[in-house]
Amino acid sequence: AVDRYVAAESNVIGPGRSAWDVARDAYNSADTIYVLPNGTRKSGREVVNWRALPSGTRVLIGEGDINPVEKVQSLAPGQSPASVAGAEWNSARTLYLPPGGKWIRGNELTAEQTARLPPGTQVLAGYCIDGPVTARRPAFEICGPCWNEPDTYFLMSDGTLASGNTVDPAKIPRGTMVLFKN
Repeated sequence: AVDRYVAAESNVIGPGRSAWDVARDAYNSADTIYVLPNGTRKSGREVVNWRALPSGTRVLIGEGDINPVEKVQSLAPGQSPASVAGAEWNSARTLYLPPGGKWIRGNELTAEQTARLPPGTQVLAGYCIDGPVTARRPAFEICGPCWNEPDTYFLMSDGTLASGNTVDPAKIPRGTMVLFKN
């Protein structure tokens, strides 16, 4: 067998060398990590604007998900949505679940609603919501193979959340919404 030569910098994005050139089909995988020149780390799933990746970004393929399982955070008394969700506080990818089973996307919040979010409101940044789960539209069809991951959540009609790894697909109540990473 002939050894293949790999240059020392073959995993770095630069002029004429894109994320696709380095990682091929794994370019947008959660297991592909992009280390930007400033030290920021993003998985392939987190990159939105591929052209904005700066020269000098290192690409680590198959490094595993750098993000731990997302924990649902709750607003404490006097705490602002921005202090929990950061810059994504008013994004369509941030979901707020006030007590009572309702939900609202960050980009749908008015200034008045933001100020009135009660303590205990659950916050999930970087999530989509879809559903409801039905016999004709199971959780797998809604969000794919991540349906049973610990950081996928099911919003039951009573307002409770259950993580994907605790849900029996045969017993998901009708009307349940699925919250999954995007």
